[in-house]
Amino acid sequence: MAEDVKNTLIERIKSSSYYSIQLDETTDVADLANLMVYVRYEHDGAAQEDFLFCQPLETRTTAEHIFQLLDAFVQENGNGKSVLESAQMAQGL
Repeated sequence: MAEDVKNTLIERIKSSSYYSIQLDETTDVADLANLMVYVRYEHDGAAQEDFLFCQPLETRTTAEHIFQLLDAFVQENGNGKSVLESAQMAQGL
């Protein structure tokens, strides 16, 4: 069921005219850092906001590592395209 929900969300994002992402670092009860990613997109004429994914972070995480986590998710779920390729396609470049 979780995979079906994820696939539905990704298809909605792909069919949207626009989308934006929000990244947040949070610490759980075990004092471990996690990257939380939310997405906002248009669906049925209204803005929607959903939780996209969560990934554990290393103790000392750099901006590059966070980008790599996001890029890996986009490539896995976006026809093999990177974050930058997806952004360029959205802008018509």
